[in-house]
Amino acid sequence: MEIAIQFKVPKCENNKDFIRRHTVAQNGHKRKRLKAMKSVKRFLVLVVLCDTLGVPQANADRIELACKASNLEAASNALCLCIQKAADLELTREDQRLAAKFFKKPDLAQKIRQSDDPHKEQFWERYTTFMEYATEVCS
Repeated sequence: MEIAIQFKVPKCENNKDFIRRHTVAQNGHKRKRLKAMKSVKRFLVLVVLCDTLGVPQANADRIELACKASNLEAASNALCLCIQKAADLELTREDQRLAAKFFKKPDLAQKIRQSDDPHKEQFWERYTTFMEYATEVCS
């Protein structure tokens, strides 16, 4: 007993029609990939330009700006920049945001130093380490 299996193979009207449709589909995918690659290139160029040109990031250089805005006679641009670089090495962004407030409100530093809050105690340890480092490097 033999079983005959028949497959229905769709026929193209001609090979040229099949090749044309297949080529158009491939070119469409290539165009989408090229467009995506161009977008990625533009993004990378933008990131590199922003980094090279020194476009400030959000909340960046808080301590330097607060130092320059203070009425301290010894607060030169070079000193404020040095203090900011020390802060970048020793403090988190959140710590820098809080430390920058000390320039306008020196009594805030005293309140934080005397606080019993464990988070503020940890901050104060990081802040004193930063101050020791900044004093050593920026003097």
